[in-house]
Amino acid sequence: MKHFSDELWADFVRNLAPATTAQAMQKHIEDGCRKCEAVLKGWQSVFRIAQAESGFSPPEDAIRIAKAQFAAVSSVQQRRPVRLVFDSNLTSETRAAQGLKVRLLQRQQAVSDTTTNQHGEFQLEFDAGADMCLSIGHEQDRMVVLPIYGVHSGLGILKD
Repeated sequence: MKHFSDELWADFVRNLAPATTAQAMQKHIEDGCRKCEAVLKGWQSVFRIAQAESGFSPPEDAIRIAKAQFAAVSSVQQRRPVRLVFDSNLTSETRAAQGLKVRLLQRQQAVSDTTTNQHGEFQLEFDAGADMCLSIGHEQDRMVVLPIYGVHSGLGILKD
C-alpha cells in the first residue's frame, strides 16, 4: 500500500494539494489506511491551532517596548567586531576581566563610572531612567555597549 508524505497531508488539510492528488488521498483514507488517517488527524490539529493563533496579537505596550529595544540597539555603533577575550566556562582565571572600565550611560551621557574587581564584578548605584546603556572595555574606542531594558524611573528596580 502506498502512503502519502507529511508535506502532501499538510497541503491536503490546507486545501492546497492538486485536485487529482487530493482525490487519491481521500480515497486512500476511505479505503481504511489507519497510518495515514492518524497523520491526517495530526495535521488537522496543527491547522486548527494555527487558525486559532492567527486571531491573537500581542498587546500594544509589548509591541512598543520591543520596538524601543531594537531602536536602542540599532543606535549603538560598533566600530570593531567583538571577540571573546575570556570565557569563564573554560578557565577559572578571571584576571582578563579585572580592571575593565564600566560606564553607565543615559542618552549617550555618562551617569556613573567604575571598574571591575579581581573577579570581573562591578557595582553601580544610579537613579533609574529611560535609554540607559552599559559600556564595558579597556579602551574608549573598544568598548562593548549593552542596552539596559526594564529600568523604571522612580523605582530603581529591574522589572521581570
